[in-house]
Amino acid sequence: MAVDAIDAQIQGLISNAKLESSQKASEHDEADHAAKRAREKLEKKKTALKGSLVDRETFQRDKKVQARLAQVIGGQHGQEAADALRGFENNQKLQSKLTEAQRNQFREAMAKNPRSAAKSGEALNRLAQSETFNKSVRTSQQAGVIQEALIKNPANEANIGKMLGNRFMRSPKADNQARSSLLRFGTQKGAGVGLDRTLDMMGSLAKHDIGRGGQRASMNMAHRRAGNPESMETVDRFVQNPAVNRMPMPAKTKATERVANAGGCQDVGAGQPDVASDPKFKAQTAQNKGRIFATIGSGRPSEFRQLADKNLVALQSGQFPTRSAQVSRFLGQLSATVSRGQASDVDVDTLLKRAKRSPLPEAPQLTSEDGLSEEDAQLVRRDNRAKVIQFYTKIARSYDGSEKQLKSAKYFEDINRMANLREPEDVDMSMLSPSDQALVRDRKTKLSERLGELRQVHRQRSRELRTKRMPMSKRRAQAAAARAKGAQPRYFNPHVSSPQVGRQTDPSQAFLRSAPDVGNDGASTRSPMGLPSTPAQGQRVAPRSAPRARGASGAAAPGGNIQKQVSAALANLGQGPVTPDVAAAVAQSIASQVASQVAKQVASEVTQQLLASGAGECSEGLMDATAPSSSRQPMSASRSADGAGSTARGADGAQGRSTATKTTVPTDGWGIPRNQAPELGATQREIVKPALSPNDSAAINPEMPSEAELAPYSGKLLVKDASQVRPLPEMMTTLWKGLSRAEQALRKNLGWSQQTWDTKVTPSSRWPTAMATAFMSLSPLQRESLKKLGFNAHDWDKRIQAFTMGKNA
Repeated sequence: MAVDAIDAQIQGLISNAKLESSQKASEHDEADHAAKRAREKLEKKKTALKGSLVDRETFQRDKKVQARLAQVIGGQHGQEAADALRGFENNQKLQSKLTEAQRNQFREAMAKNPRSAAKSGEALNRLAQSETFNKSVRTSQQAGVIQEALIKNPANEANIGKMLGNRFMRSPKADNQARSSLLRFGTQKGAGVGLDRTLDMMGSLAKHDIGRGGQRASMNMAHRRAGNPESMETVDRFVQNPAVNRMPMPAKTKATERVANAGGCQDVGAGQPDVASDPKFKAQTAQNKGRIFATIGSGRPSEFRQLADKNLVALQSGQFPTRSAQVSRFLGQLSATVSRGQASDVDVDTLLKRAKRSPLPEAPQLTSEDGLSEEDAQLVRRDNRAKVIQFYTKIARSYDGSEKQLKSAKYFEDINRMANLREPEDVDMSMLSPSDQALVRDRKTKLSERLGELRQVHRQRSRELRTKRMPMSKRRAQAAAARAKGAQPRYFNPHVSSPQVGRQTDPSQAFLRSAPDVGNDGASTRSPMGLPSTPAQGQRVAPRSAPRARGASGAAAPGGNIQKQVSAALANLGQGPVTPDVAAAVAQSIASQVASQVAKQVASEVTQQLLASGAGECSEGLMDATAPSSSRQPMSASRSADGAGSTARGADGAQGRSTATKTTVPTDGWGIPRNQAPELGATQREIVKPALSPNDSAAINPEMPSEAELAPYSGKLLVKDASQVRPLPEMMTTLWKGLSRAEQALRKNLGWSQQTWDTKVTPSSRWPTAMATAFMSLSPLQRESLKKLGFNAHDWDKRIQAFTMGKNA
């Protein structure tokens, strides 16, 4: 009862404390809300006060202006000012062009200085009454520029009148922004030769239908180079060139824009007409003509002439494509090359060949079997047959994609951009056997029939959609989406990525080797990737292939696996030199593996003895099983595990822990406390395989597949049995069909397929990007797959350094 009373008191104290804390929290929240409301009220009050002050000042200023205007109308400042003000207010043409703010600007100027404003008002009224005012002044911005210029200096009336009478200002195709810029130029720069040349230039632009891009660029050049009238003369002569005039409006607009952006450079103005006069240029579509001059603008202004010459060389080349899609592809590649570097980096011949390259796969290069042994010749024949089958399979898939595109096409552009309805390249059959040649002919006949059917469907769909064009808004949206998305590669080339490929033909060897480690003297040293470099890695060196070596009784045979362990460790060395450090590391790895197998065998024997003994011997057997390995191992086991006792004691993933009642912090092989998270390099806890019974079919017949191998792949299935995952060197040399179902599942999670896995060592191999991605950047499923393959974060990041230090880093 006393205990219950104490518990009740404690519960009461706890509830009271919670109630008090909640009340204090609510009080704090209320105080915060009150302070926030006070700040909001203060801000509103300040805003209202400022608004009232502004309104008061505006009202007082307007009142003063109205009083001064009344005096002007009354004639107190002269009859001239009164007539000018009345004329301004009664001029309906002028009032319809100005906004209320612009009208108030003139009224304030009249109230401030009536005599000067009277002259401005008279000039403004005279200009508004002219015939060219309505045709030349289209927006309130242009009218505001004229009014502001006359208020500052009434003498600008002559220049403004000259500009209003110009062909460009009266042209209906003139850009309003360019009109305003021209008026601002004439009022700010003043009269003279510069204004006359500018007016002549803009008149020529309007006469020859130059678009707004060329108009704006020309006016910007005029503002920049107002003291150099020769620049305006160059643009004027360029626009009047007959070769330029015969081009469509988008093309000559882009060409004029290039000359203006170059500051009226004579070289640029003389180089582009040569391009426009070429017969192949005249045969292009209007869109490609504009793109040619737009490509010239992808470089710096100093490179415009060089890029014009590059385009002229391409047009005069015999390799210049005749199809508009290929020309567009060539111009896009040229623009991208110039944007990344300089105009001197452009190789016209290479870009032309790349633009004319078909999207269909290229014919494979077959290997000759002359001078080879029968065994090597058989391998070459098998490789050639696989290349041919893969080539025609890719073509069939390309045709399948074309068929889907034809069926889903909605616009004529979807049909017109198809470029893969072509005959594939011929395969050189001189190196194939008669049976393989028959296979090639059969595949080629079937694909020709399929191509004929697709071309017929293409013609039919072209007739159906010839009047349905894609809206310009949708086209721009698709282009913007493509630019925003960018390139999303799924594969990478290990031959390009790895810096070691120059010394080895197999890219998988670069993956099996370690990344460079810099020693104390600054030299770069390498160690095999398969060997442990830390005690945490050494704790999981137990070979996964050991359970496969079990016999019918289920016991391991460490002595018989030593040769396999030595071979596997030597395979991990790659092609580097065998130094004393490397040899010591190999010996250490083999000793660790042997010690792990011996420890497992001893534990199995002790377990059987405990089960056979009575209850009285249980405690002694348990103490023997949990004693250090040096005191319970046989003499032969202790000799074989010399120097690797710490690894043998930690083979179960619990090294450093005591089996007594006192619990200690987990440590590694050096006695240092370590985090037990697998992602941080800790011990990988293996899945314990249950002992095989004599009645088990797998124990009786080891060749029979297990349930895990027969289970279907569900997409995220990892491993049901850890014994089905072999070491990485052995797995790398096995074809896809030779992998177990669990190994295939893990490879699929990393992005591998049968095709990419079986061709991973070829020069044109493509590896999934997951094989060159840091551990923490992978998905959770991929990280779990790497753990099942025996990797942790440290090992994986060290391996992919061989790829991330290359050109594709």
